Amino acid sequence: MQELLLLTVIFLPPTQSLSNIQLRKLPFYNVIDEAIKPIILVGQDRCTLPNYPRGMKEAMFKLCILPRHAQEICLDRDMSNGKAEYNTQLQIRICLLESGATEITDCMPLGLHIRVNNKACPLPPTAPNTRPGTEARRTPRPINCTHQMKLNPIVSNSIIINWNPDGKTYVLGMYLVKKLSSDILLQRLKDKGARSAEETKSNIIKKLADVDPDLATTSYRFSLVCPLGKMRMTIPAKSINCDHLQCFDASIFILMNEKKTHMDVSNMQQVVLLR
Repeated sequence: MQELLLLTVIFLPPTQSLSNIQLRKLPFYNVIDEAIKPIILVGQDRCTLPNYPRGMKEAMFKLCILPRHAQEICLDRDMSNGKAEYNTQLQIRICLLESGATEITDCMPLGLHIRVNNKACPLPPTAPNTRPGTEARRTPRPINCTHQMKLNPIVSNSIIINWNPDGKTYVLGMYLVKKLSSDILLQRLKDKGARSAEETKSNIIKKLADVDPDLATTSYRFSLVCPLGKMRMTIPAKSINCDHLQCFDASIFILMNEKKTHMDVSNMQQVVLLR
């Protein structure tokens, strides 16, 4: 009971809870708990950001970290490089709310600024702008704010979100997550098992039989070089929905996607190893 009383979240202005909304799962993070449940991001006109553009909105949140959350974060950090690297993190996610959607994906509002305890929170980089004359959005990724948070259960944290309204509705949530390495994900993929060699041979024979009956196909060129990493494959894999015979290396696929942590977890679930 004492732990529950220490959690204080103040929303200014009042916001709406979205108990039926789920944020799309991310393959490189395990969600441990919710620090702020998904809410519609509603801003007030008063803005405390210096030199802010006209019309910018601002929303403020205050919360104290639960003792068990603070303990999990502090016990799972690496200090070997002289700077704390947290494997268990507090992560802000902002997603676009679309009509009728029950699962929503990350989307950064225009002109986004986040201050945690009056310190600017590092944001994802700006994505390449494909529409000239329009403002570019930041890459849709979760925002790690652990370094800016006070990991003391009796000290309040202030989180200030500023953005330029664009007529869209955004949802904000904060989560306690465990960051997963590419090695862990690769091992999970191996634990699922692989297609048997017989099934792989059967698929190849079926694929060769599907060609034009007027043409006699006696061979098929297959590269042992991964098309993603341009290196010889050591762990061949492919999507369960792919009809092509060419595969890719599972370890290279995971390493490449580790750099873009907004990848849908379903993409990882569709990968199957081959023998």
